[in-house]
Amino acid sequence: MQAAKALRREDLVPVPHVTARTLKDAAQLADRLKRLSDECGVDEILLLAGGDARATGAFQNTLEILGTGVLERSGLARIGFAGHPEGHSDVSGSDLEKALQAKNEFARASGIACYLVTQFFFDAAPVLAWERGLRALGIQLPVHPGIHGLAGVPSLIRHAVACGVGASLKALRSSSPGLLQLAGRRDPSGLVSAIVEARASDPDSLFEQLHFFPLGAFERTVEYANALPAQIGRSVLTAES
Repeated sequence: MQAAKALRREDLVPVPHVTARTLKDAAQLADRLKRLSDECGVDEILLLAGGDARATGAFQNTLEILGTGVLERSGLARIGFAGHPEGHSDVSGSDLEKALQAKNEFARASGIACYLVTQFFFDAAPVLAWERGLRALGIQLPVHPGIHGLAGVPSLIRHAVACGVGASLKALRSSSPGLLQLAGRRDPSGLVSAIVEARASDPDSLFEQLHFFPLGAFERTVEYANALPAQIGRSVLTAES
């Protein structure tokens, strides 16, 4: 709450992260969303399951929250959900697909603009394939690919391990040349270009925005993101962090 207020004072738009497993019950969720709206002008959240293995309250995952009706009554205009192009260590691929289809249906039925934010990645190929797979499943949620910030190699590796970044990190960790390859990817321009080209070449692409993870390099990442429109064309993608 305090962070959202501080961002508003700086004329920034807060998008609070709400984690299902830390919520006591639906009443607490409703109260939190009301306070965020009334006190901070929040009309958008990122709704996540959370990193805790076990729930401390009523909800184990975001799908259980979707069934409460709280979100539809909250006045929220936009909700982001997590996307997992490289899979999830605790959830099967089929269950991930079912969850995405449920969120797609929730967006259609509720009228709330929902979207998917992916984890950051070091290889664009799985993300491009995943986006095509979403469309094949009939999912129409916009995708905000996660782009790592201009952090140093130790920070990138540390955050990647902590966040469970998948196959692209495993490939890099398998050999010392892989680490040298990662060193060359402190600048994410190659990843950005791959996403932009995919969007520009396919009018049906779900890619909508880039979501930057500064990873401790906030100022450098903001400068980089602000310079992108001039480099790639303002109408192609927008950036958020």
